[in-house]
Amino acid sequence: MSVNTNTEITLQQLNEDPYPIYARLRKEAPVCFISSLDRWLVTGWDDCKYIEENHHIFSANENPSMMTKTMGLTMLRQDGASHRRLRMAVEQPLRPKAVRNKWTNIFEGDSAEIIDRFIEDGEADLVKQFAGPFAGRTLKRMIGLENVSDQEIQDWSIAFMDGMGNYNDDPVIWNRTEEVNQRINNAIDEVLPFIKKQPNDTILSSMIHTYTDLKEQLTIEEIRANVKLIISGGLNEPRDGISSAVWALLTYPDQWKQVSDNPQLYASLSEEAIRYIAPVGMYPRQVAVDTILNGVELKKGDKVMVCLSSANRDERFWTDPDHFDLTREKVKGHMAFSMGSHYCVGAWMARLQLAIAVPMIMERLPNLRFHPNKESKFWGFGFRGLLNLHVQWDV
Repeated sequence: MSVNTNTEITLQQLNEDPYPIYARLRKEAPVCFISSLDRWLVTGWDDCKYIEENHHIFSANENPSMMTKTMGLTMLRQDGASHRRLRMAVEQPLRPKAVRNKWTNIFEGDSAEIIDRFIEDGEADLVKQFAGPFAGRTLKRMIGLENVSDQEIQDWSIAFMDGMGNYNDDPVIWNRTEEVNQRINNAIDEVLPFIKKQPNDTILSSMIHTYTDLKEQLTIEEIRANVKLIISGGLNEPRDGISSAVWALLTYPDQWKQVSDNPQLYASLSEEAIRYIAPVGMYPRQVAVDTILNGVELKKGDKVMVCLSSANRDERFWTDPDHFDLTREKVKGHMAFSMGSHYCVGAWMARLQLAIAVPMIMERLPNLRFHPNKESKFWGFGFRGLLNLHVQWDV
């Protein structure tokens, strides 16, 4: 068997903990075909960067695509002008100044209200009782879907995550994604007439009103597909980023002391938390022309997984990458939000959500600590985060 083919690595192993596998692959076969996934895993920083800089060789328009099968053709499965057109239609309300001015006070109020629900209990699962509800509440506000519940939008995101990771082709998962697709279509159809008449600061409004040229205006299919894209990534990134950041501070008390002594480090905390455990751990590309990557021959049509989580732990780029370090140099250069033209359009929104939520949790829940009798567990390969985060505090 070629060193560039692995028949032993399973999806289960990657979901449980991909980092030891990535470390071995970076050393032995940084471009490796994984038989169980029927895809090439690319694990090194330089190779991942090269792929993102060469869309004419590695196309985002994967076909067939798990994402497209799950929610329709989105901007993330397109390159060049078609990608730019869709991105421009959503990015205005997600630019740094717009995010800061519009949402800071609103998100602070949402965060405080959700904490108030359980603060007197002295214990909670912060994933299910805070990070998930906070991400769901803020996301539906940003999109303009105030007609759905916080829980609904969380459930929809989970269904899409399951769909995009359904490499075992489980029919139960596909049935669920089909149901969720119809529910989202109905929710969008319900609010569109009002937003068309009265523009606002939401993503849906931006989709509808960005283009005045009829040839450029988004179709209803494009609106629906890209709202679904935002529901998937726009919920799991802040939810998992928030819970991972709190987990890291509790796991590394020396880092928590540094933040306590210098609250300005909260900005570094957000970046290091998503470098350390990237909520979006990989994304797919398809080889557009025969090429060679790090000495490995790839053929047109081959499917590649760009492993951001692995690139963010590459020993050749980072110093002591398996250590959580708030004072790390160049931490803002991580790949957790991707890079280049496909850099996450919601990155500034996610940063604001973490910047508001994590300090409020740490400050309002005194003597915060892990629950001694309940385990907190990470899970996931393509999308990785805590399934639960059981904690206690003084009341």
